[in-house]
Amino acid sequence: MMNIGEKYLRNCMVIFGLLSALTFGSCQYVTEKFDEQFSGILDSDNKTAHASDSLNTSAIVTKSDSVIQYEMPPEYPVDKDKNDFANFVAGIEVKHGYTALQQKGFYSIHSELIEREWDKTETKRLTPIRSWMSSNHLTNANDTNTVFYPFSGPDFVYPYAFFPHSKNYILIGLEKLGTIPDLASLEDTILSQYLQRFRYSLRYINKVGYFTTNQMRNDFAQSSLNGVIHVLLFYLARTKHQIVAVEYFYLDKNGKQVLVTLDEANKKPVRGLCIKAFDQTANVLKNVYYLPFDLSNQHCNTFPEFNAFLAQFGKKNTYIKSGSYILHDANFTQIRDVILSQSVKVLQDDSGIPFNKFDKNRFNVRLFGDYTRTISDFRLHYQPEMKAELDRQSQKYNTDLNFLLGYNASHNETLMLFAQLQSDSLVDLGQPAIAHQTNEIKEEPPVKVEGGRVVYKVQIKTSSKKLAISDKVFAGLPDVDFYLTDGVYKYTIGKENEMHACQNLQKLAKSKGFNDSFIIAFYNNKRISLDDAKRMKSTN
Repeated sequence: MMNIGEKYLRNCMVIFGLLSALTFGSCQYVTEKFDEQFSGILDSDNKTAHASDSLNTSAIVTKSDSVIQYEMPPEYPVDKDKNDFANFVAGIEVKHGYTALQQKGFYSIHSELIEREWDKTETKRLTPIRSWMSSNHLTNANDTNTVFYPFSGPDFVYPYAFFPHSKNYILIGLEKLGTIPDLASLEDTILSQYLQRFRYSLRYINKVGYFTTNQMRNDFAQSSLNGVIHVLLFYLARTKHQIVAVEYFYLDKNGKQVLVTLDEANKKPVRGLCIKAFDQTANVLKNVYYLPFDLSNQHCNTFPEFNAFLAQFGKKNTYIKSGSYILHDANFTQIRDVILSQSVKVLQDDSGIPFNKFDKNRFNVRLFGDYTRTISDFRLHYQPEMKAELDRQSQKYNTDLNFLLGYNASHNETLMLFAQLQSDSLVDLGQPAIAHQTNEIKEEPPVKVEGGRVVYKVQIKTSSKKLAISDKVFAGLPDVDFYLTDGVYKYTIGKENEMHACQNLQKLAKSKGFNDSFIIAFYNNKRISLDDAKRMKSTN
């Protein structure tokens, strides 16, 4: 039972939420170069206080000048500098510290554009998402499982909209962590340009509800806007969170977090950040993790501490959106199996796990929305069996979807797949809950015949369209080749007899912008696993 004070607090928070139409904005990109002026002012200090995972004391409501204010309990002190930064870039009034800057004309423009675009997002997507989840009974206040969101970039807002009661959110991308700049030390021209660049970085997710890897790689390459932390703090502020701490870490061999500075974290292969934030709506402390990690089979095998880290969170709700159909690829089967093994719920669009990989004896699968096509870049990944099941379910259930999100939103279509484990028990790790299918992915031989020996190459790129070997994207790379898997062209470089000889090739590829390149092996023109290649080499 809530006491009178608690009821008053909840009612006040609801009223406050209704009065707050929030938004972020798109604007014309300003190309003036100012990185040189920006160097030296980034705050990379991450020595913040530890906070525990649950809240024992309710937030305190006070009144000052007829404005309701929320104060943090003493167990969860706000990191004032980082909280003020989050609110400032989010276009939310900061009472202290940024008062003079918020009076500037360029900031008034920033705040107005932010409000306008956030209001569109709230109206067109976030409010309908919450309504849809509630009306279909897909989540509730007891659904506090960790949310795992692969291929996410810094998108916190959508997993929070779908699963607002979770206490931990794990986001995985390829973008850098980044540092928080000291905005107060910037000249007005530089600060104005920083805010313009920030708004520009949100252009895709504002318009179609997702980030793109190439867009983020370019946008976060600036010395000012240098990583995902800027956008993560923005979204936390817009969703009524107060920043308690920002911690950088790396994972030890057992998957345990070791808190270090950002510079130290960047020297480690598996690193990340954790933002501890107090959710003023739910009155609970939450952890938002972001790890820049390549989820390919080879990378997961090379760094098993990542899987150990995931396993520590137990049952999960997995969310996948605009995932480039990566989980259809034979090079990403391990993380796909981890998801199916450890997830109680999987919520995704059609770009996530293939429909036929959900074991219908273990998962109840429901489909919602419209599905008649994929965008042209991924036309080979259309799933007719999923369309047939959607049509079948629409004859028996309400499959309506009241929002548009993801690749097909531009065609006024969105499909959402919701899979829920039939029992509340998970299989052992390493015993994936995959469907028993006979239609395995078929691989066609590479263009060049290598003969009866093991050959190592570095895969650098995939494409639904065939690219010429002489294409300028491959300039400066040796022995460019390709092979075809399930209609997808996969481009490689090198042709080595030993695996270690590919390491320099991989470094070269990454220096050319192919950051997710990895080593693969062939035998008699057939793609084989690295373990099989090792066994064959040792036998010979």
